[in-house]
Amino acid sequence: MFNHAGLSRREFAACVARCLSFASTPLWARQALAAAGPQAAATTRRVILLDLFGGNDALNTLVPFKDPAYRNLRPTIGLKGNDILPLNDEMGFNAAWRQMADLYHDGEIAVVQDVGYPHGNLSHFKSAEIWAGASKDGIAHGGWVGQVLQANRPSAGPFDADGVIFSGNQDLLEGEGTRILTVDETFAGYGAGHGVQAEAMPDMGVADDHAALSYLNRMMKEQQDVIADVAAKLKGDNRFEAWFTRNHYIEPTDAQTALLLWMIEQDVKAPLWKISIGGFDQHSNLRGEHERLLAKVQAILTGLRRGLKDIGVWQDTLVIAHSEFGRRPAENASGGTDHGSCCPVLLMGGAVRPGLHGSRADLEKLDGEGNPFFTTDFRRVYASVVGDFWRLPVNPIADQGYAAMALF
Repeated sequence: MFNHAGLSRREFAACVARCLSFASTPLWARQALAAAGPQAAATTRRVILLDLFGGNDALNTLVPFKDPAYRNLRPTIGLKGNDILPLNDEMGFNAAWRQMADLYHDGEIAVVQDVGYPHGNLSHFKSAEIWAGASKDGIAHGGWVGQVLQANRPSAGPFDADGVIFSGNQDLLEGEGTRILTVDETFAGYGAGHGVQAEAMPDMGVADDHAALSYLNRMMKEQQDVIADVAAKLKGDNRFEAWFTRNHYIEPTDAQTALLLWMIEQDVKAPLWKISIGGFDQHSNLRGEHERLLAKVQAILTGLRRGLKDIGVWQDTLVIAHSEFGRRPAENASGGTDHGSCCPVLLMGGAVRPGLHGSRADLEKLDGEGNPFFTTDFRRVYASVVGDFWRLPVNPIADQGYAAMALF
């Protein structure tokens, strides 16, 4: 049962103190002795990332319904007839995305087709790390957002956190001096009636000459500062809770979406916000469950759109939805699909150039594992975000040779 009283600033601080992730990360540990203190950085524009974890089935999301190879590869689970909402003469959305199809036709959605990277890794966690680090080495050199923020510290302005993570990992923000507010999935369920008490970060009592532990102690203090910066801005009740509540109950990801909108309305400044939805690893019985998940994604995306427009920040916000990889084109014997190579990336926001971007993979030319060859490297999407949406002066992704696309 969700408490509709909303969170006061004190309650918010208490809840975040309970749920905040402040443990050292592998990257921090490697950099502990050399790390410098954090500096403020910001862009006036924000990215909201919706992570569809588990490998969303690309071909039953963005459907090449005129391609005979699609029919041959998916005789049982392939979509047809009223299962498909055409976007043009060849491609369509799954019927679970009826509202999304309407928004596409209204010119509010961009889709980059068949996005991936060379020698795609079919491990969920390794592939997710590659996307997070914009590198085949994963986050060995930091997350892609962390790299961008570090490269632009001198010219960027102040904000409350480098990123706010409601669910999923924070790998894309890894980097020296990043200020991350991490909230687990239970956070949004806390309210005035739960009697949550604030838990102060402990002082580890380390000696001044113990550099590594002193660094970690300082990091814990800095996390408290992030909480204080955010909590100081929050006033009144969260009016967005009612938008996502059905029969006095609100799903955890819907509660996170409502909290995200409320924080933005309260002028909490962060360039990156993240929500993750799991369950997309559907090796069996794809049909039905996949549609249920897509409907959940649609509810979050359309709810974000409604809220951001109502707040008046739609033009300055970019919503991105993607998976760590797609699924194989051929159905398996269990009525599902196995790990694949590429997936569509969906973008929404007032600055987006609508329509289909990139080219479609040839389903008649598959690799040795039965997967299509990606047509757009995901780092080109990142380079576009950094240079053309955030408009930051230093673009470390483009500097690696990944040209921006005309997405904005």
